[in-house]
Amino acid sequence: MQAVEENVWSLWENFALGDDSSFHNLYGALMLETPIKAHPYNMVMNFAGGSDPARQIEKVFEHFRQRGTSLVWLVTSASSPEGLGEYLEQRGMVLAELMPSMVARLDRIKESPVMPPKDIQITEVGPEDAGEVHNFISYRWNVPEQYRQLAMDMYQRFNVGEEGSPVRAWIARRDGVVIGKSVLHLGAGVAGIHGVAVKPEARGAGLGRTLTLMPLAAARDSGFEIAVLGSSPMAERLYASIGFDKVGELRLFAPKGDFHV
Repeated sequence: MQAVEENVWSLWENFALGDDSSFHNLYGALMLETPIKAHPYNMVMNFAGGSDPARQIEKVFEHFRQRGTSLVWLVTSASSPEGLGEYLEQRGMVLAELMPSMVARLDRIKESPVMPPKDIQITEVGPEDAGEVHNFISYRWNVPEQYRQLAMDMYQRFNVGEEGSPVRAWIARRDGVVIGKSVLHLGAGVAGIHGVAVKPEARGAGLGRTLTLMPLAAARDSGFEIAVLGSSPMAERLYASIGFDKVGELRLFAPKGDFHV
């Protein structure tokens, strides 16, 4: 479980590489802060409230109120106190997304990617694909138009597809339009699979499976032994059939009615 969380943190640190963003500890909270006043770009990624967690939680909320933005709060296995979700619900947040955490040994995954129908092309992302990938991410998170250039600037900090970058990605296109993507992040000693997403109209053709198996094969070829991911409840059976085992859960809390999944 720790490997899952550390891989997530090491990936999201890229959002804080610019002068306008930060990734830091304050009031017992590991925070990501950016100038994009939309989810999920301002987040508490871990929390240890100490002897007076209610007071520390209130300080966190006040901090974001003064910044003029709401936040999402990720509750991990390392978070404390017990019952943190209840503290958050008392402050108007709801469980917006439940993410089973899963782990697999790469040498036990024997399945090879099966290419999708001929009208769908899957390619690894290069720097020239940045605009298309970012547009798909903006669609996925429903990023408001006024923040899309800022989000694009942040995306470019990941150096996806550039030589030596620990972040690689794959996109699926139909008739030249991006309909799916997946991301591989080699960090914290493991291979993290992130952001596997397929548009609703393209589901049912095995595209999600192929977009998962491609980065897994690339990670194995790079010498990694362990793969980790945060699933959705809907995709948990898919990942289990590939060879992943559930080791825990991440819970994402957000203001009621203020989160797009």
